[in-house]
Amino acid sequence: MSELDTTSEILLSLISHLDSYGAQEWSLRTVTATSAAVFLGMRMQIGHKFDIDWDAFVHALVSGIGSAICIYLNMYAAVAMNGVTEPLGSIQCNGPLTSLHRIIPAITQGYAICDIINGFRLGPAFLAYGIA
Repeated sequence: MSELDTTSEILLSLISHLDSYGAQEWSLRTVTATSAAVFLGMRMQIGHKFDIDWDAFVHALVSGIGSAICIYLNMYAAVAMNGVTEPLGSIQCNGPLTSLHRIIPAITQGYAICDIINGFRLGPAFLAYGIA
């Protein structure tokens, strides 16, 4: 097995903070419902200030940075962590590489409620995007 590079070690140490709160065992339904509640709460409380949709901005930051971390770990740490490259590990149903890999899709699914609300406001094409 190969060794982890320094960046992977740093990223995995950050993910271990999630794991210390039990992220490996969190119900994905709960993560989805919690993220939906957080994003809807932000939408209702903060709304659109300074020409920024804050719920969309926070979602973009969380999902964008989280996904970038997952992609980096897929490329540079998968073999050292479980002996299999990605996406081969996923194709073989080995499960998520880290707890972050596991919860990012649920967070994005929770945000979909905001996309659906935007769809009613912005028209059928955007509504289809939110439902998909």
